[in-house]
Amino acid sequence: MSEERLKVLEMLASGTLTVEQASRLLKALGEPQLSATDLPNEPPEVQQPEQPATALDRNLLTSLLAVSHNNVAYVKELRDSGLIQDIPKDLLIGLTAVGNRDVSYIKLLREFGLIRDVPHDLLISLTAVGGRDAIYIRELRDSGLIEDVPHDLLISLTQVSGRDAAYIRELRDSGLINDIPHDLLITLTANGVRNADTIRELRDSDLMNLMEQ
Repeated sequence: MSEERLKVLEMLASGTLTVEQASRLLKALGEPQLSATDLPNEPPEVQQPEQPATALDRNLLTSLLAVSHNNVAYVKELRDSGLIQDIPKDLLIGLTAVGNRDVSYIKLLREFGLIRDVPHDLLISLTAVGGRDAIYIRELRDSGLIEDVPHDLLISLTQVSGRDAAYIRELRDSGLINDIPHDLLITLTANGVRNADTIRELRDSDLMNLMEQ
């Protein structure tokens, strides 16, 4: 069993991932889908000693309720999962505002180290345009695109490319990020020209000189 599959199964067993999220993550990793033996058994109910409630900053509570449409259950889940303590306040509020109150997604961001590694304003923007895809954001980080591509361009390409990290990586590796005006790259991508070879051919032709500035 691969290390990545084992990690997904551990996250499933601990409740960090739902069955649906684990299946999607395994598919993205190219791993076999879940079998009946992989599904966690319902543990016997054990009476746990009562733990003191974690203190919650009043201003943070007010802000989270405001951006979550007064969803008390959501805020309680954030607290009970340790996210209140682990995620900077401004980031947690921003992710709540754009992330459709998806606690499991925020857990994945924490699990993958993206809270630490990705600038928070960029993380909020990618969440807003990228459909809450922690695997995609991790791929951007691991391939160096967070550092190599201007963030405004990265956000726009995420939106118009359908979260195609491989395509954005090809644009970078071909030098097209530097050679093609960014608004043109976005327009070409949005109109279905999602092929780095085609855009490179356009760059190397005289057609670029004939375009209106």
